[in-house]
Amino acid sequence: MAWPWRKDPSARPGGAVADPGVVRFWALLHVITPRPWATPALIAANGLVFVALVAAGASPISPDAEIMLRWGANFAPLTAAGEWWRLGAAAFLHHGIVHLAFNMWVLWDVGRLTERLLGSGPYLFLYLAAGFSGNIASVLWHPQGAVSVGASGAVFGVIGALFGFLVTERRSVPGPVLAHLRRSVLFFLVYAVSIGFLYPAIDNAAHLGGLGCGFVLGAILARPLEAPDRPRRLVLRFPAAVLAAAALLGFLGWMVPPPAYDFAMEQRMRKEVARFAEEEATVLESWKRIADQRKAGALSDAGMADRLEAEAVGPWEAARKRLESVHLSEGSPSRERFALLLRYAELRRDTARLIVEALREQDRAKMRQAEVLQEEIETVRKRLESLAPPKGS
Repeated sequence: MAWPWRKDPSARPGGAVADPGVVRFWALLHVITPRPWATPALIAANGLVFVALVAAGASPISPDAEIMLRWGANFAPLTAAGEWWRLGAAAFLHHGIVHLAFNMWVLWDVGRLTERLLGSGPYLFLYLAAGFSGNIASVLWHPQGAVSVGASGAVFGVIGALFGFLVTERRSVPGPVLAHLRRSVLFFLVYAVSIGFLYPAIDNAAHLGGLGCGFVLGAILARPLEAPDRPRRLVLRFPAAVLAAAALLGFLGWMVPPPAYDFAMEQRMRKEVARFAEEEATVLESWKRIADQRKAGALSDAGMADRLEAEAVGPWEAARKRLESVHLSEGSPSRERFALLLRYAELRRDTARLIVEALREQDRAKMRQAEVLQEEIETVRKRLESLAPPKGS
């Protein structure tokens, strides 16, 4: 989209004279809203948040999910658990400089026109309401959790508001301008939504949620540009817009289901898994050292059994108990993998115990049982690897 923001709206390429109605329209916009301050203020706010995020250690190209969550990214298991402030915070966070630049370019392009049509105060209100609405829609669409950030829900709300104005106040807009704006808006919406469906990383739910909210509020706040009582009409329409926004956000919030799983427990599980991996490496290293000493004749079978009991059986049991203290909810995405890890820890402990008993009792049957468990360990380990999340996720 491109809007003719010229100081002299009659200026045309080649010296041609513009349509008088079009000239009057653009001049009138500069009269009713001389200084559209909200759009540059919003762009500045988004930019400052991005600078602060990078200063805090985030990558300017592709910040990781962990830091985005700390700063307020929208994530259903946390948002629906009561952290509703994320609905607003996420609208000012961006996943890298390209994401920020694109959203701010569209906001600058379409925002100034919409702000002039509706007035700076109403425009700012609908921008924020659309941002909240888009993020609630994202929670509804991704109940298992997708880390969502960006002003696109609010920006789509601005576009929806422009479309709402064009539908309800089309007589205020000259025919050539109306046709151009409708084509531009429809083309952008079809393009942006289509791209959103093609690329899963794009949060189309936030786009459509913001768009719908913006359209409703834009239609309510729209007023004839040349109406002599235009200021008085805002006094009547703005409370109606506030009530409509409250009803819409309240309804969407009411539809949000309880969190699909306990994300705090999921985070605890990840810490315990990382700790288990470190302890496993230590135990296996000790095991190798003990086995090497036995081969070299430095340890008897009884001595090896004592060492294994202290340096393998005990640590495996302690690690298993810590893992067992983590109780993942039914909807946890890690539930299957964690159950396998628990089984893996049990097999490690049981194998070590059987080897210790076999060494002390010189029992070949128990040693064969240990070998069978070792085969199951390998099967479980391969299954764990197949369920491991991709690197960088």
